[in-house]
Amino acid sequence: VDLGAGGGRNLSWFLTSDAGYEVHAVEPNPDGLLAFAERRAQLGVELAPERIHACTIEECSLPAQSFDLVILNAVLHFARDEDHFRALFRRSFELVAPGGVFFARLATTVGLEDVLGASGPGWYALPDESERFLADGALVRSETEAVGAEWVRPFKSTVVDRLRTMSTWVLARPV
Repeated sequence: VDLGAGGGRNLSWFLTSDAGYEVHAVEPNPDGLLAFAERRAQLGVELAPERIHACTIEECSLPAQSFDLVILNAVLHFARDEDHFRALFRRSFELVAPGGVFFARLATTVGLEDVLGASGPGWYALPDESERFLADGALVRSETEAVGAEWVRPFKSTVVDRLRTMSTWVLARPV
């Protein structure tokens, strides 16, 4: 399942694979849903309507521990505040099946602490002129511990031309 699937970029490989993955997409934005429909048409792929969920992560009624892979790419930095970040993460991780993997890519403070301007609790004005919620390494580690997740890979961050940092958070639910 791709939470915040947008136009389906992260799902293209799964949709066209011969392995027969049961792909689900969660996307609350009508423009994202339209772009996803266009991508599927370009790929020549049908997807059952019950696998496309027009809802937010918080509103989505998908069953807990039901997905082998949960993708949360470029979503968490749109959290309203730290409580919302925690709620988004915990609901997302709740969907990971035992032995399954959680993959998130998010903007963070890592490596840019000296150039960020705080604009509210957890909110920062970035050098790229955007403003968003940014987690730090301590929040990521505390949330990982809170849900009892296992690290699949170390927490990795890439500083993009000193304008923003994109971090990768890969966890597993113990069996």
